[in-house]
Amino acid sequence: MTKDEATQLALGYAWASEDVSKVPTAGPADRVTTLAFAEAFAHGWSEYNSERQWFMIPVRDAYVNWQASAGASIYSREQIASLERVARTRVA
Repeated sequence: MTKDEATQLALGYAWASEDVSKVPTAGPADRVTTLAFAEAFAHGWSEYNSERQWFMIPVRDAYVNWQASAGASIYSREQIASLERVARTRVA
């Protein structure tokens, strides 16, 4: 998936989730929150495509994690720990 495709997918998912749940997308107060989520999701795909990251999660899981973290991350704590472990082994 390209970065543009990932952005469009994430925007569509966020908008649909807001429509269905009536709960706004979490995120920074100074930004359009759906766009912030879409950019974070697209960045994850970009990292995956360039092989700097060894896995990417589905948009649904990314949105759930984004909401649970109040817009801080598309990854769960466990996924972040896993990414950090792999990054340390690649540096070593």
